Amino acid sequence: KKSPVKGIVTNPSGQRMACIVDAKGEGIYKCSYSPMDDGPHTVDVTFDGLPVPGSPYNVNVKSGCDASRVRVHGPGLDSVRTGQLVEFLVDLNGAGQGNLAVAIEGPADAHIQSRDNGD
Repeated sequence: KKSPVKGIVTNPSGQRMACIVDAKGEGIYKCSYSPMDDGPHTVDVTFDGLPVPGSPYNVNVKSGCDASRVRVHGPGLDSVRTGQLVEFLVDLNGAGQGNLAVAIEGPADAHIQSRDNGD
């Protein structure tokens, strides 16, 4: 069944892309998009082909990331014993796009394993 809600994002050069629309139930729809360019974008939202109140929305897209929104937690950041495999989590939700680097400093080399949970 086609969604009655649609979203179209227009970038500064006029290119348009459709939002991903997911029905959440009880008349709620989640719309998502990933802008690739900096600058002013417009987001046109329609319901059954008609613009919703306030649409189009003007969005100013900025590049980079916000490191202040990164959260790190877990037992690997507390007291740790040598030779013990420990873990900690780095939560990048809401931090934007960027590269994550992890370094462990100490008197000996430490092997670092990382896994992207895909979320």
